[in-house]
This record gives sequence, C-alpha cells and structure tokens, in this order.
Amino acid sequence: MNFRKLLIVLGVVFGLTMGASEAQAAKGVKKKGGGEHHHHGVVTHVDHKSGHFTIKTHHHGKKKKSSTAAKGTIHHHKFTVTSNTKFTVAHKKNKKPGSFTSLHAGEHVSVAAHKGHADHVTIHAKPKKATKKIPPKKKIK
Repeated sequence: MNFRKLLIVLGVVFGLTMGASEAQAAKGVKKKGGGEHHHHGVVTHVDHKSGHFTIKTHHHGKKKKSSTAAKGTIHHHKFTVTSNTKFTVAHKKNKKPGSFTSLHAGEHVSVAAHKGHADHVTIHAKPKKATKKIPPKKKIK
C-alpha cells in the first residue's frame, strides 16, 4: 500500500515539474516559420491554369474623436493553390465541398494560408434569386 502511494506522489510531482518547464520555455520564444494566417476578402483575380488567386482585404482605421478619422487601408494578397488545398462553399450554416473551379472574381472568401499557400478556402455564396413565376392569363370567350 505504501509503495502504491509513493508511485502516485512521484507521478504527480513529475507531471507538475514537466508542465512548469514547458510553460517557462514557451514564454518569450518566437515561433519559427510563422503560423497559419486567416484572411477575409473579395476575390479580384483567379488564374485557373497556374493555380493562383488574389483577394482584396480592407482594414478599418482606428476611430478618433476628431472629425478627421483615419481611413482604412486596402491590401491585396496572392495565394497559390496546391493539391492539398481544401475548398468549401458555405451559405449561412450549410457547407458543401467545392473545388478551385468554383472560385470566381467578385466572391467573398475566407482563406487559411501558410507562407502564401492556401490550406483551406471557404467561399461565402449568396443565394440565387428565385425567378417569380407569372401565372398564364385566362382566355376570355
């Protein structure tokens, strides 16, 4: 029984010391190679042959109390599509699988990218407007 308690105590102490050393080592250390970045914007150009597309993002400026508010800036981001890139077409909560051929200029997208390579692209589709059916006129005899 005493041996069992000793093993439990040693396990707890070992776990606490390992967890504390990892937290201290990670503090203040920069990640190498950068991480995954998320971009939201409108597609401005798509090249299906070379596998590239460009989006335009708009960053809003900080609001100031004076009448001259800082204007937002527009950035263009170019991404490369690989065979590992996943595409989804989303409308509200409905998500369907998509492909690079379903990406066109003017669509709103969310891109998860790493070093200019798109890992996941979500196309935010607008619903198609339903055509209004006009009933046929009744013939008068």
